[in-house]
Amino acid sequence: MIVDFAKIMQLLEKDIFKGADEKEITKRRAEYDKVLAQEKERADKEREARFRAMGPRMEKVQRLVPVIKELWDAYIDDQADWRGNYDKVDYYDQPTQISFNIKMYGGPKLPDWAQKKLDAHDLEETFWDSYMQYLQDQLDGFAEGLTEDYDFIEKWFQEGQQGGWLVLQVSPISSADDMRTVIDVFTGEAGEAMEEEWTTPRSLQQAYEILRDARKELSTRINAYQEIADKIEKGKKEVEKYAASDEYLNDFFEGRIEDEPAAEEAK
Repeated sequence: MIVDFAKIMQLLEKDIFKGADEKEITKRRAEYDKVLAQEKERADKEREARFRAMGPRMEKVQRLVPVIKELWDAYIDDQADWRGNYDKVDYYDQPTQISFNIKMYGGPKLPDWAQKKLDAHDLEETFWDSYMQYLQDQLDGFAEGLTEDYDFIEKWFQEGQQGGWLVLQVSPISSADDMRTVIDVFTGEAGEAMEEEWTTPRSLQQAYEILRDARKELSTRINAYQEIADKIEKGKKEVEKYAASDEYLNDFFEGRIEDEPAAEEAK
């Protein structure tokens, strides 16, 4: 926004709030805000007229600006599935660490034959210790796989009292700084000098390429984060289901109980 600071300073020099009661201050603040709004409207119209005169190159950039702003808002949304209890952001709210809830409540629902065996041979505690180790092994393999599948993941670890959060340290969006500069310029937030610098034919092409690359990178990263969140939820269900299967339970009982029938025979 290009503001006529001379007019603003004239208002300030009058010391418009000095000696006023609350009602008068409210009135004068409204007048002050009105002047600011008028100055912004005037500056926006002037900028739009200048931009229209620059032709197709400018149109390409302007079409991308709202698209990138929407993607960026989605990327830094603190309500997103990947913004758990242990996320971290940089100065611009860009995630540098994302986290996912991997807690599993209750455990697998065991069939009657398996529960009877656990009770009969006093293996309840042993089973749950074994199950917890199974979960940890599954998580280790899953997280290592994520680091291989997604090159933006720099490191993974667990947080929480019982390790109930999977935390991923992630690299920043490489085009973020340039992208933010371009957005500020073409939304009137960067000042007239920056605007002049970025509205030459060569700079307009550069601005378009920056926004084009940012759109691809942001879309890819958002989709990847959501994909990871979906994989975690799916994996939790599959792990719990398998832990209640005959195959898993027979493997657990094998070597711990001798001369006992297998699952099919025990039913």
